[in-house]
Amino acid sequence: MRSACTTTASGRCETPDCLTRRCRRSPVAGTWRGLDGVRGFVEEWLEASDELRVEPDEFIHGDDAVVVAVRYWGRGKGSGVEITDRWFYAYLLRDGKVVSWRPWSERAEALKAVGLEE
Repeated sequence: MRSACTTTASGRCETPDCLTRRCRRSPVAGTWRGLDGVRGFVEEWLEASDELRVEPDEFIHGDDAVVVAVRYWGRGKGSGVEITDRWFYAYLLRDGKVVSWRPWSERAEALKAVGLEE
């Protein structure tokens, strides 16, 4: 799963019908479908930042789902404002491949979205 999260976060979803949606707090608005759509989502994030780094720091596994807590570091492009944040990526899997990926700003929301409520 670490590999899937890393590839998805870098814009490489694993199935042609993969779906990505933004969360309410995301600076990038929209819904992205398919491999090109996921790449577009990641490219929009990267275009808004300089020196962006994303690192997973926690994995919560379910049968066909996983939530990954990730930390962001970087600077806003143009403004130079430092960016530090923690997000929760909710992944749905089919046959071990990512079919849906959605970032959430709140852990509980991400867990609920994929049926892993605490």
